Amino acid sequence: MKDISKSNYNHVKKNCIVLIEQNGDHFHAGSKARNDVDTIFNKFGFKKLFNYSLDNNIDGTASKSIIYYISRMINCLKTYCSFHGVEDKILFVQFPSYSPSVLRGAMRKLYEKNNTVFLVHDVDLLRNFGKAEDEIEILNSASVVIVHNEFMASKLQQYGLLNAHIVNLELFDYLVEKSVKEKNFEKAVVFAGNLKKSQFLSEWVKTKKKYALNLYGNGLNEDWVLSDTVNYCGAYPPEVLPHKISGGFGLIWDGVGTKTCDGDYGEYLKYNNPHKLSLYIAAGIPVIVWNKAAVAALVKKYNIGYCIETLDEINNIMDKIDFDRYELLKTNIKILQKKVLNGEFLSNAVNRTLEWIVNT
Repeated sequence: MKDISKSNYNHVKKNCIVLIEQNGDHFHAGSKARNDVDTIFNKFGFKKLFNYSLDNNIDGTASKSIIYYISRMINCLKTYCSFHGVEDKILFVQFPSYSPSVLRGAMRKLYEKNNTVFLVHDVDLLRNFGKAEDEIEILNSASVVIVHNEFMASKLQQYGLLNAHIVNLELFDYLVEKSVKEKNFEKAVVFAGNLKKSQFLSEWVKTKKKYALNLYGNGLNEDWVLSDTVNYCGAYPPEVLPHKISGGFGLIWDGVGTKTCDGDYGEYLKYNNPHKLSLYIAAGIPVIVWNKAAVAALVKKYNIGYCIETLDEINNIMDKIDFDRYELLKTNIKILQKKVLNGEFLSNAVNRTLEWIVNT
């Protein structure tokens, strides 16, 4: 593939548009991952196209009053108008879109009239949440699909993703304004996220540990009896969390039990890059991951932690780990930390996408 010349690159950039999701006249305060993507796209100077209808679909607190339905109609009309005449552009879209079903046809036409580039956050069919044909049909309307990793790419191709060129993101970025202080060596494990959703925790907190377990996030079960080695450290905004995390290793694990990652969420680890991996890297700590998770390949490639079959293996890791080994892992983490904090992974994926579009 030939590199894009500076003049060609600037010309292509002028033809790029980003679809921005809004709540009516207000920007959507979405997930950390989606907000970071918008920030990185903005650095490219791409033009913006607005979808005003997001609140129609996800605002569960809205009362179904006449005002609500009038607002719904106005936002959909504004979105239809914003889409009018947009064609033959390079259109970047975060996938999935959370727009109401009434806009589904208009959005499909928008994708088909442009060189659409989907950046995949989640794929419901890989979590057994949706119908394969629905999502694959939408993804096949794109010119390029940016996926988490090679395992996700292969699985989507098995399901029928054949029309689009695939770009491997490799790792989600995690933007933080202030510099993150270097972490000290500790025989401790961090688990951050939705604690209520993480069913394995109810069993794991009761097991004997040769290390501290530091929990961060919402949804702590009040019935759990936390031992001397298990600490609940509170919940923090995602921008603050990398500064607050204290612990030697970040854990990537999901499902019901401690012996393997099972259930729909556990199976999903075989294909996705959990955003908490980027969190741990942004915090500057090595990781421990399930050995069948897609990100296990990344952990081995960059030598940034350990891959385990069961959570029982962590005791053995903590028995053997010493300061020098930990410092080596932390040094390797720093290389990736700098990249995720600066948005380099998505920036590189965007540049590779534009190179492919120009050269095809």
